[in-house]
Amino acid sequence: MGAPDLPLAMLAGKKAADRIADTPIELVPPGDMESLDDVAAYLALWNAAASLFVEDAVLYVTQGPGPDKSRRQAYRDLREIGPITRRLAAFCLVDPIVLYRAFLAKAGDLLPDAPTPERLGVVREG
Repeated sequence: MGAPDLPLAMLAGKKAADRIADTPIELVPPGDMESLDDVAAYLALWNAAASLFVEDAVLYVTQGPGPDKSRRQAYRDLREIGPITRRLAAFCLVDPIVLYRAFLAKAGDLLPDAPTPERLGVVREG
C-alpha cells in the first residue's frame, strides 16, 4: 500500500488538518510514480501544505483566530509538536522540529514564552 492520496473529494465534510492527522504515515511515495519528477512534485505538494500550516500559526499570533479554527489549531499543534505537525513533517521527510523552528523564525519574537525545541525535549542540548 502506497502513501495515502488526499483528493479534495475525500476532504468533503472534514477539515483538511483533521484528515491529515487521521492518515497513517507512510514515508514511501505512491507506487505509481514513474520518475524523480513525480517524486519531486509529491514532496512539493506536502511542502506547500506544511508551509500553509506554519503560516496559519503565524497568522494566529499576528492577526488573531480568523474566521475558522484552523489558525488556532495550527498554532496549538505546532507549539506542542502535535500529531498534525508530526504527520506533515513525515510527509515532507523532515523532523517535526523543522516546522516548529520555521514557526519560531516567523513569529518567535512575538512569543517570548514560546518553548525552545530543547525545552520541549525534542532536541538534545549541546
